[in-house]
Amino acid sequence: MARDPRSEVLDPHQVEAVHLYNRTIDGLFLMGQNPETGEDFSYRHGWIIDKMNQLFAHMCVELLTYGILSNHYHINVRTRPDIVAGLSDREVAERWLNTLSKKRDKDGKFKGPTEKAIERLMADAEKLEKCRTELSSCSHLMKQLNQYIAQRANREDEHRGSFWAGRYGSTRLVDDAALLSCTVYIDLNRIRAGLDQPFEQHDSTALGHRITDFLRQEYELDQVEAEAKARRHRFKLEGRRAQRCEALAEMQIDEGGDAVGSMRSDSGKRCSDKGFLPISFERYIELLKWTLGINQEGADELPAALRFSNVPSKIWLRMTNRFGELFGNIAGSLDSMADERKHVSGDGYYIRKQARLVLRT
Repeated sequence: MARDPRSEVLDPHQVEAVHLYNRTIDGLFLMGQNPETGEDFSYRHGWIIDKMNQLFAHMCVELLTYGILSNHYHINVRTRPDIVAGLSDREVAERWLNTLSKKRDKDGKFKGPTEKAIERLMADAEKLEKCRTELSSCSHLMKQLNQYIAQRANREDEHRGSFWAGRYGSTRLVDDAALLSCTVYIDLNRIRAGLDQPFEQHDSTALGHRITDFLRQEYELDQVEAEAKARRHRFKLEGRRAQRCEALAEMQIDEGGDAVGSMRSDSGKRCSDKGFLPISFERYIELLKWTLGINQEGADELPAALRFSNVPSKIWLRMTNRFGELFGNIAGSLDSMADERKHVSGDGYYIRKQARLVLRT
């Protein structure tokens, strides 16, 4: 069944968690190593991270997690129109123009807009209002990201054809179970594909960066304790100096202790400092290991994070193994998906037969 128009699923005026993804043309290994020829484009992962750092620093969209493979990538985001609403006209103009920048300064950073360009945009009230909407739009985000990667790769390859197989795909995550399972699905994608060993520190997934940050913080507090945790979780200590994706959102949200509201970030690296999962990173790692079926202490005991989610273990494993197969425009429990309505028409969404079978058992 054909997907609904994007406007029926995603609304830049509402806070929404969304799974976004895209694939290369004909599944070619344009972002990794070709197993037949040995040609390796894995360095292009750095292009994606670099561009994401630029876009998420200026857009009002949070980067929750990401994974880059040889012929496709996934990201989970949360749109923040509530933060856009608090921006001045000048902030909107400056942020939006920054998302368009492709040229770099002498330090290799993307150049900011000129004062003249900012003033010209501020003087056009109609266009400025459109730009305000686009700052929390997944379509604007993906257009800038995909266009930049395709054009840069084509210049390098001296090629003029398509780089991506088509427009990006999207699935709105309508409840906490969908957000948690999709995050796990993305973080384990490269491991299940045989591209990584659990749990390596590398630049191709958010998980690799979070492990690096976790170890770095633990070393600052207690080196002995950090080494003990590294052994327990099978982390490799020698990689703790790996480069970080600066745009990544905080993982843990403390619903009792965090400030109420958007928690707008002053870092200049992301729009908000608010977390998105009600569990610690250590609890999250325990959930990942249990999902992979490794390192279980007491095989019959469910990890704490899964107990909190109230998702039966069999359904959980099917959701994290077959997320892309089960869900189309929206993802969540059967009740959550049945309650959702399309943004424009108000009709219910089509729920795939596979999802009805899996989520009902």
